[in-house]
Amino acid sequence: MSAAARDVVLRSAGGTGTDEPIDRLLGHDRSRSFPRRYRNWFWAFVGQSMSSATTLGLSVLAGRALGVSALGVVAIGLGAYFILLSLQRALVTTPLVSSSSNHVHTERAAATRAAFTLTLIIGAVGSGFLAIVGLMVGGPIGDGMLVFAPWLMPALTQDLLRTSLFRDGNGRTAMLTDVAWLGTLLVCAPFAARIGETWAAVGAWGLGGLVAACLGGAAMRIKPAAPSFARTWFLETAFPFGRWLFLQEGSFVFGFYGLVLLLTPILGATGLGGLRAAETVFAPMSLLAPALVVVGLPAVSRALSRSHESAMKLAAGISGACVLLILVYSGVMVVAGPSILTQVFGDAFEPYGDLVVPMSIWQLTLAIGLGFTILLRGQQRGKVLLLSGTSMALTALVVSPVAAALGGVRGAVWGYISAAAVYGLLVVWFGLRGVRIRRSS
Repeated sequence: MSAAARDVVLRSAGGTGTDEPIDRLLGHDRSRSFPRRYRNWFWAFVGQSMSSATTLGLSVLAGRALGVSALGVVAIGLGAYFILLSLQRALVTTPLVSSSSNHVHTERAAATRAAFTLTLIIGAVGSGFLAIVGLMVGGPIGDGMLVFAPWLMPALTQDLLRTSLFRDGNGRTAMLTDVAWLGTLLVCAPFAARIGETWAAVGAWGLGGLVAACLGGAAMRIKPAAPSFARTWFLETAFPFGRWLFLQEGSFVFGFYGLVLLLTPILGATGLGGLRAAETVFAPMSLLAPALVVVGLPAVSRALSRSHESAMKLAAGISGACVLLILVYSGVMVVAGPSILTQVFGDAFEPYGDLVVPMSIWQLTLAIGLGFTILLRGQQRGKVLLLSGTSMALTALVVSPVAAALGGVRGAVWGYISAAAVYGLLVVWFGLRGVRIRRSS
């Protein structure tokens, strides 16, 4: 950050201008007591569990109360929401955390206010986009976008604020926003079921996001920055790194939907459904990765201010912890997973119980690279992340269809493993060879 931009930050923050050590400002406890040192990580796992339960709860509400067609509409809308959420994280949230985690309070608060303004703008533009496309397209796709359009802004805002709370060491409050979202959904679910309309089910979910965003905003006592300051912060601080993350997320989105299109004629709808069901039960990285990233990224960013070696050790520790958790989970799934799969989805999914072993290998491969992905984000090495992400997407697009043609659903999973291995090798290689990124202070 330039000296002029730093002055603008300090003036706009409206804080005390204190330069207390960052650990004191964030309330970090250096005690070696396990419960105190790792409390923020614990809240991250609890919060992410609540967040995942909220998404699952919306799907269950739509499927059981409204039927299969309504669930399809909700799935389309959720897909659009998650795409916009990933792009917002790439352009705003991740650059915010990686650049401000080691800043003093006034700078950090001003940057968060700028990110808050940008998130509100992205939410408003995204809502308008979904509404316009929904009206133009019509049908189930259009309906899915229309019912989610009013709730996009509070949902994106809650994600930014909870991430900022975790960055500031206030994991319990961040977790409570997730609890508030789930709790509001559960309270509103009976009324939505009685109404019997898709908009009511999504409205119960969206109202929970609004309550959670308000709780996060009240906890942080945050207000939006002026648009001119938000623009300056975005162009000087967020965009230089965020543009590469934006392209990386684009490659992931392209790779995912491209892979679905390629696998559908090979596996058929039944095989693809079995694959998705197995992922739901046998693939815990969708829960572990966000929980580790939301706490790990600010921790690694602060470690980088001390030395690259400290940050690299922390990154390796995160990967090691993730691998250990995957090993424990996979061990349980090898024994009980096939029966759990049929209990959750029905006896028709019994043939896919043998996917537990290749799915476990896939998850372990992803876990190895997680800590080093966080390290590269903390270093703001956007080009390297784009290269790694694009290589992963291209590998999946090439290997998975060929493997699926030869080995069916199991072959498709081995294609996933190949893509994850390419990505893991790249991020570990670049992480080990990385140099410390010098940040102006």
